[in-house]
Amino acid sequence: MFLLIFLGKQFGMSSNLRTICTMCGADEKANFFDFNWRAQKWNLTVIVGAAIGGFIAMNFLTEDPAVAINPETVSILQGLGFQSAGEAYLPDELFCLEALTDWKALPILIIGGFLLGFGARWAGGCT
Repeated sequence: MFLLIFLGKQFGMSSNLRTICTMCGADEKANFFDFNWRAQKWNLTVIVGAAIGGFIAMNFLTEDPAVAINPETVSILQGLGFQSAGEAYLPDELFCLEALTDWKALPILIIGGFLLGFGARWAGGCT
């Protein structure tokens, strides 16, 4: 990574998302995506490495997938309807396919997505 930075190369997830968006035609809609994405194809190995590393870590290096959360927080979350609090990193009530049929889960995800987008815009992440 030091050598890539030293040589002026961009790498990482955000660079990969920019490359993928450009590959899908976003360069026709915004000037930000108008660059030679073929020169950045090598960087897509970051995504592949992250996926492989995550799979290995979760399936072979993790003894217990439960996350250590304060018991008071777990009880508060369970009171709010998140029964999987303290048992998994992502609550099943929001991130499993069955949750999308629940009337509460989908608006939470949509509003959360807008808040993230507006937060990135407000922080100057998008131009």
